[in-house]
Amino acid sequence: MHLFLWAFFREFLGNFGLGIGIFSLFFFFGESSRLLDLALLVSGENFQVFLGSLGNLYLKYWLTVAGFVLPMAMMLGIALTIGRLQEDRELLALESLGINAARQLTMVAVVLGGIGYYGLGHLVHEVSPRSRLDIKRFAYEGRDLSRNFKIEPRTWVDLQSAQIFAEETVGNTLKNVVIYSRRNGNDAPPDGAVEEFPYKVTGSSATYFIVENDESGAALEAPLLFLKVAQGKLEYPDASKIGHVTTCRFDSYENYVPLKPTAALEPGIRETGSRQLKLNSPEDISGRTEIGAREAVALSPLSLAFVCAVVCFRMSRRSKGFGFGLALTLLAFYWIFMVACVTIGVPWLSNPAFAIFGIIVSRFFW
Repeated sequence: MHLFLWAFFREFLGNFGLGIGIFSLFFFFGESSRLLDLALLVSGENFQVFLGSLGNLYLKYWLTVAGFVLPMAMMLGIALTIGRLQEDRELLALESLGINAARQLTMVAVVLGGIGYYGLGHLVHEVSPRSRLDIKRFAYEGRDLSRNFKIEPRTWVDLQSAQIFAEETVGNTLKNVVIYSRRNGNDAPPDGAVEEFPYKVTGSSATYFIVENDESGAALEAPLLFLKVAQGKLEYPDASKIGHVTTCRFDSYENYVPLKPTAALEPGIRETGSRQLKLNSPEDISGRTEIGAREAVALSPLSLAFVCAVVCFRMSRRSKGFGFGLALTLLAFYWIFMVACVTIGVPWLSNPAFAIFGIIVSRFFW
């Protein structure tokens, strides 16, 4: 029996790792473009910062989906392992010794499911929401103009009160720059009015930086973009002659453009840990439903492992390929049960319902 258990776990670990890789790639495939955009938004042209940001984002994202990846990988590992044992006649040899192979496999699967439940509890209730919040904060900071403002070459930058264009950019230095702005950068056109930028500045070069404090050192309500343009001209409407434009040349021109502050970061229900949800609103229905769904995900290794063991044992000498297809089919049914139960507000029912479904399938279809 010890040799059988050793062979089972050795085969299971390899298949479990395969499942983690397969399902992780499945989730990464749908989010890769968004994660790449976030990393590029922060890193700009710094390749090392880009790699570090991208690696951190992938790790955080994997932690948000690990509660789904690990139970599915466990089920796939059990299915492939039982398929291999059936294919090699190991279970037949076990039964020839008078050992109830079905009972032993079910017990092993339930133990694995219990280990999975113990490991997933803290992950789905606290770690995954925190990682989801970290990604949201990363995106929030990436869109914060005061931290990540940059002007790309040959691209118009719209700051509501001004529009900026440069042929070339080197750090915070611009070449062949064009700026359209209003007379008062804080004035916005009334609702329904046509956006107008009557003041035009062109220059051979310019430098810019962000100003977050006033002369006394106090923080400004909204950060300002300071622009200093060299060797250019200013064009503006002539107040004395309607339709005429006055042009004047300058050696140096300075302008402050207000940057719209980013909205405050507010964690949602999915970004808040279960413990905090209970403290914040113990009677909130949406909060209780979210906690129930997380608990159902944490319990999923038990039901998935149990159903996989009782159903796959009935494969009667099928191959690993059949076990792979069967595991994917059972996973599809499990998520149907999960979505249905969460929708009607009873997420706790998904695992018992799926366990009963597995018992029925094993009794009547094999």
